[in-house]
Amino acid sequence: MPRLTRALVRGLVEKVGGRVVAEVDDRGSALERVHDLAPALVIVGEEAAFAGASAELARALASSRVLGVTEAGRCGELWEIEPHLTPLGDLGEASLRRALEVT
Repeated sequence: MPRLTRALVRGLVEKVGGRVVAEVDDRGSALERVHDLAPALVIVGEEAAFAGASAELARALASSRVLGVTEAGRCGELWEIEPHLTPLGDLGEASLRRALEVT
C-alpha cells in the first residue's frame, strides 16, 4: 500500500480506537506473519503485488475479518467468514447422514 494511503488508514484505525500491531510489505511472509498475530482485523492494500490477498487471507484466517483497500484508498471490501452451527439433535444414523451430506 502506498505510504500516504497507509498513513491515512493507520490514522483512521487509531481514531476509532484500533491499534496497528504490524505492517508487512512482502506478500510471501504476510500470511505467516498475520497467522502468528491472529488479529481481529487485517487490512490489505490491494495493489498489483497483493491482488487477491484479501480473499486468500479471509479463507486462511477464518477468525479474522479482512479489509481490502484499493491502492488509492477510496474503496474497500470486507471479508468475514463466520462459524455456523447446525444443531443435529440426537446423534444417530439419520442425523449423521445429514451432517455428512452438508460437508
